[in-house]
Amino acid sequence: MKTMISDKIFLITIAISLALHVALLAVAGFIEIGNRRIHSDPLTVSLEDPRSVQDPLCDGEKSSTPLQDLSMNTSDNIRPIREDTVALGTLHSKYDLYLAYLRGKIEREWCYPPQAKHTQKEGTTIILFTITDKGGVSETSVVGSSGYPILDDESIRTIRSAAPFEPLPVTFNLSRLNIVAAFDYRITH
Repeated sequence: MKTMISDKIFLITIAISLALHVALLAVAGFIEIGNRRIHSDPLTVSLEDPRSVQDPLCDGEKSSTPLQDLSMNTSDNIRPIREDTVALGTLHSKYDLYLAYLRGKIEREWCYPPQAKHTQKEGTTIILFTITDKGGVSETSVVGSSGYPILDDESIRTIRSAAPFEPLPVTFNLSRLNIVAAFDYRITH
């Protein structure tokens, strides 16, 4: 019985990893999914002065000062925004332990919507969500639809239900971590 469960978990992990790799190739523009490319705009990490982003703490002031120049100027009293983007299925990165923790917490919340399963709706939803340094989720969006709102909504619900997460480890030196996660809905017989 335990080996059957272990086999299922292994197969699910492989399927999620495969879906994430396909999604990342699509995001990078190397392949197309459903005769359309997934745009990479939501995955772009900007290293600009955080004041160039709409931030109420910066009084709408615009600047083109690069981030590395800001870190030398402590009189601004502005904390630079440091972020990174990674796929949930990424292996061999400095985020491995944290990503494994996220996968576990998300998988415990994730379920196949009964109505979608009954009507045999299948597909892969790709979600982009942002974890703040304190572990909260600040943004969640569908960057690749399964083609079925019920599956896309379940993916968003899963992320929101799994949150909050543990704070980002100090060693990451990040203000936020953007995560790309693929939810593969397949009915197995």
